[in-house]
Amino acid sequence: MPTSISSPDLLQTIVAAQTAAAQGQTKSITVNGKQVEVFYPFPSPGDWRGCCIYFLMLDRFANAAAPPSGTWNQIYPRRQGGTFKGVEAQLGYIADLGTKAIWLSPVLKNVKPDVDYNYHGYGAQDFVNVDERFASDGTRATAEMELAELVEQAHARGLYVIFDIVLNHAGRVFDYLRPDGVVQTFSDATVMNGPLGDEPPIEWVNGFGAPRADWTDVLPVSGALSVDDAAGRLRKHAPTGGRIRRVGARPGSGARELRRSTGNVDFDSRLPIFDG
Repeated sequence: MPTSISSPDLLQTIVAAQTAAAQGQTKSITVNGKQVEVFYPFPSPGDWRGCCIYFLMLDRFANAAAPPSGTWNQIYPRRQGGTFKGVEAQLGYIADLGTKAIWLSPVLKNVKPDVDYNYHGYGAQDFVNVDERFASDGTRATAEMELAELVEQAHARGLYVIFDIVLNHAGRVFDYLRPDGVVQTFSDATVMNGPLGDEPPIEWVNGFGAPRADWTDVLPVSGALSVDDAAGRLRKHAPTGGRIRRVGARPGSGARELRRSTGNVDFDSRLPIFDG
């Protein structure tokens, strides 16, 4: 599994997808026992205005092998156990509704402690790997495989797939070191209204919420990042597009850069980008 945004397998995936798109390659997908040929990468539509989009929250949608963890029609703040295979099993139903695209809640690995209201996917801890909790067996390798299969099965049914991409916030990956101790949150107008550089020191925590004193908050000189680094995950599973949550002071600027970074004509000019 990749451990860095510059991992060779991520870079190779981007190049391979660009080559495949340029050559107009296709892939044979088995749907209900029949072979269906689809373009790979699957091109986005030229105009999204007539495309009905079905949003689903992965943890809350379906599990093909087990019932939900909570009681039906009652508030349940923990994970229900939705999986990629659960979504795949319902693709026929979604297509029959007249839907033309599915918009998935974020698929990246979130912080691990199963605390209340930590099921939505918008608290990423690892930006280069898929959350293993969406796999049928709870492993990272299976999550990668089953996400790819879900995207392929959707494309074979004529459904576009939109990834929800969060560029500028994460889950609880650090705590604050305050005079009264280590805290997850705090309210201090002096800090909030102070100049840059006056922020309190932090203590990094791992995916289980345990402190890591050996982790540093200083990037090495060679650690310059760009929106190209976000394109690796987008390419790896070849969705049809992406929804970008707010990317900075200039609305849309990061979205346009990500569109450029995905690299070929289909994804470049037709990639749906929703900034907000």
